[in-house]
Amino acid sequence: MDADLQSPRPLAFRKGLVDALPIFFGYLAVGFAFGFKCSQNGHPFWSPALMSMTHISGTGQFAVADQLDKGGTYFAVVLAVLALNLRYVLMALAVAQRLPASVGFLRRLAVAMGDTDEIVGVAVKQTKPLTFSYYMGLTACSWTGWVGGTLLGAWDVTRDLMSVPLQKSLGLALYAMFLAIIVPETRRSRPVLFCVVLAAALSVGMRLGLSGLSAGWVTLIAGVGSAVVAALLFPKRTEAAHA
Repeated sequence: MDADLQSPRPLAFRKGLVDALPIFFGYLAVGFAFGFKCSQNGHPFWSPALMSMTHISGTGQFAVADQLDKGGTYFAVVLAVLALNLRYVLMALAVAQRLPASVGFLRRLAVAMGDTDEIVGVAVKQTKPLTFSYYMGLTACSWTGWVGGTLLGAWDVTRDLMSVPLQKSLGLALYAMFLAIIVPETRRSRPVLFCVVLAAALSVGMRLGLSGLSAGWVTLIAGVGSAVVAALLFPKRTEAAHA
């Protein structure tokens, strides 16, 4: 899977495009659902399209749309998105550690544009160091699916052809695609399986016992907590330390 990761830039970029094809189709479906929802609620065609072009975040964008539809203030919108997207801080740290030092500040800002669950999930599975070209290939393919789906969903002609139950069911595609990224890795690695199961248990426990806690905080606490426990129980020693 990572044979071409260190190839010349065009080849690495193309590999990123190919590896992100499952994300493309998942984002196409969920982006369609987002655009469709905004169109039904009276938002102009350009509004959801512009949001998807500048902000790849399914939960965040749906939260923005819900807040605006309910008459929420811009301050409330910012707080909602901040709480929901706290988990991206952890993902950014994971990706930053895998990038070579030659990737400068401006390029890292471009990488941050693709800091999403699914893109990071594919990127961190690579066994070789990430390259800027490869990550940009992942981001470009995923971004195209997200924006393209939003444009199709917000299009008035499409709205007349789609039923509401069908539109809502499209959102399941993203969860199915994310499971397809995670499950194979859990079958190959017992520490990863332990970490995933523990994170799920912590998440369910907090959602049931701490109903006032936002989804963003639940994800952040469950992610950090399970990662710390897994790191303590299954430490990964370098060759130098082992020697």
